Amino acid sequence: MGMGSERGLTLIELMVGLSIAAILAAIAAPSFRTLLARRAVESAAADFMADFRYARTEALKRGHPVSVCGSSDGLACTHSKDWRGGWIVFADRDANRLVDAGEAVLRVQGAARGLRELLVDRGATPSSFTFHPNGLANGVYASVSIKASGADPEISRCAKVSGRGRVVLLPEGTTPC
Repeated sequence: MGMGSERGLTLIELMVGLSIAAILAAIAAPSFRTLLARRAVESAAADFMADFRYARTEALKRGHPVSVCGSSDGLACTHSKDWRGGWIVFADRDANRLVDAGEAVLRVQGAARGLRELLVDRGATPSSFTFHPNGLANGVYASVSIKASGADPEISRCAKVSGRGRVVLLPEGTTPC
């Protein structure tokens, strides 16, 4: 057997390759963090809008009120402006914005991850919404502010809920909400 060509990497080649990979990862990490933050905000905004449309549709279909409220356990309303813990959509036959015996929870949205703020502001009115069988909401305007945690303040979304229950998502970074 003669001397054949050696296969594999030398220690120096391996170190150079790892150094290049580390430099590229360090350059990409901030962009990746921004991407994840933007995705968390967009996902929460899309879920919020979808559940409002669903509540309105269910009220029309069922012929009785359907409410949406913040909920941290998926069973009852928290009546808080902070909805990071999640929210529920439920058949609210008596339109009292409480999940009573016999009223079905139709959808549960779990806790929002990657957000520092998901505030539903209706002024002094409780932060819940009721859609009536005619498709209209309970007539109070609201602002919904969604912001990513630990990220650039520009990574935020604002939604406006009209007195009729229509949800409009404003352009990214719209401030104040």
